[in-house]
Amino acid sequence: MAAAENLYRSGLISYPRTETNRFHPSVNLTNCVTQLLKHDKYKYLAQKLLEKKMEPRFGNQNDQAHGPIYPTRAPDKPLENVEAALYELIAENFLLCLCEDAEYEKKTIAIVKEDMKFSMQANQIIKEGFLAYSTTDSLRTKKLPELKQGDKLTLKRLKMNTKQTPEPPRLTESMLISRMEAHKIGTDSTIHEHIRNIQEKGYAAKILEEFTPTKLGMGVINAYRSIGSELCNTNLRADMEQNVRDISEGKLDYNEALTKDLKRFEEMYSKVEASKSKFLEGFNRVYKAELKQSSNSPTHDNDSIQCQ
Repeated sequence: MAAAENLYRSGLISYPRTETNRFHPSVNLTNCVTQLLKHDKYKYLAQKLLEKKMEPRFGNQNDQAHGPIYPTRAPDKPLENVEAALYELIAENFLLCLCEDAEYEKKTIAIVKEDMKFSMQANQIIKEGFLAYSTTDSLRTKKLPELKQGDKLTLKRLKMNTKQTPEPPRLTESMLISRMEAHKIGTDSTIHEHIRNIQEKGYAAKILEEFTPTKLGMGVINAYRSIGSELCNTNLRADMEQNVRDISEGKLDYNEALTKDLKRFEEMYSKVEASKSKFLEGFNRVYKAELKQSSNSPTHDNDSIQCQ
């Protein structure tokens, strides 16, 4: 996000903290494409687009505040590593969304050997469209052999691999952001603030680009779960932010939403207050266990939180 903000402050891209993927009619797409005629990597595609009517692909997200991210001009001088890669990602995706659609069909070959069935899939490109200019083409796959139903094949080798399901990996920042977006926690302008907050408050630590929950964070979550509080549920924040979106779109009355949310939080606070001892017991159970595991030594009474 720091690289995106630097590009924005330099006037190279539009505002980066946005969830919108639909261009407003006021955006001069022709001017944006014309600017990229000055960029050696994109001038060919920019010229091709200027020769025809541009019809951008529209998504279904609109935060009613900012448009999608797009390049506003070409850099006057070479950019640094991260900023260069990010600018090129934005510029390429902007141009590709103005290109024609690609068309492909997915083919599957099923091979039956006694009671065993094997299959393989591949995509066959019918119309290149934007794929002709994409540098990150995930649709192209290996070609399948030309076969027809009933063909006989010779089994040359059959190898059985034994594998175990590995434990899930720790979340990287990009994985965490994807999870937050899936649960509708935060917006493009607040997600990074939430991630920074959990680190500053000591609930999680970022080690070698991966997030690890601290004993404090795990203790707090267990404390809320031990009393059945929804304060640790992902839908709490998502519900509030959905209310804000509904208010901005005129679907929900502001005072009605405020009264409902205040009542909801008052009930949650009362539940925590009435279950304080159980709450602290749930916290200390995990906190002290994690402390013991990390230090490989007995915990002490002063390592726990006491009920005042």
